[in-house]
Amino acid sequence: MTNPTKDPIALLDHLIRAAVNGRQFEALEAYKACYEVGDPLVPLIVAKMRSGRWKKLGPSETSAYFSCLMHLIHDIDESASVELAKAILQRGCHPVYEAKLRSILSFTLSEFEATPWGSLTIYVARGLPGRETVTEYLGSWLAQIPVEDLKGIRRIYVVERDRLPKLWGYYLNVVSVICLIWKDSYEWNRFTVMQAEITLYHEVGHHVDRRRSDEKESREAFADTYAERLFRKVHPRLGKRWLAALFMPVHTDRKLDRLQRLREGLKSPPD
Repeated sequence: MTNPTKDPIALLDHLIRAAVNGRQFEALEAYKACYEVGDPLVPLIVAKMRSGRWKKLGPSETSAYFSCLMHLIHDIDESASVELAKAILQRGCHPVYEAKLRSILSFTLSEFEATPWGSLTIYVARGLPGRETVTEYLGSWLAQIPVEDLKGIRRIYVVERDRLPKLWGYYLNVVSVICLIWKDSYEWNRFTVMQAEITLYHEVGHHVDRRRSDEKESREAFADTYAERLFRKVHPRLGKRWLAALFMPVHTDRKLDRLQRLREGLKSPPD
């Protein structure tokens, strides 16, 4: 997996600049180019990561730098990423970086069953029962999303609930990867299926968001709106507002909170 016509140092530096500056699609293309170079980049990544000071939580650019390089080395050489992570943990790092390391290292491809779907690949954890059903659901939901909105997404992971405690899913924008949880079969019903579906639409909404907003609330508002509109289009009979609130409680709570703060901001100042 080596491309001798590319300068590894220049490619890696290009990826870092794009990632820390939030240039999502440029970072994705640079990431792909670095992945094609492969093994020659491993010692360069190790050197950069070992020289970092990870005991304090830095700004969002530092976090993007950390995540991008750790994901890249993990994709190129899992054993090298494990050794690097152990070295960073041994030296000590901020709990946020520690959580990122453990999350990245938990996704070992040998533990997943891969199914190509269009230009992306669905990775379903082998520990999940009924993997065929999981893939069927994902395929039917993805088929409802405009093709142009999926462009650039590399992978979708479907994992057990304990891999992402207290979350239904997340989107890692630097490498354009979506992760969704799949609950145990005894907890699965039509209601939880709907929640998983809307979570997928929400995470795709993050991918579609082209803005350079640093405000988490603004990014969540965009993804909420995208998910709600697509949900109503796919389920016209279930997409009424009160049913949307039932199937999307977190999204609805955020919308109500935004409306409340907007009303408070529009109030006339006291005399």
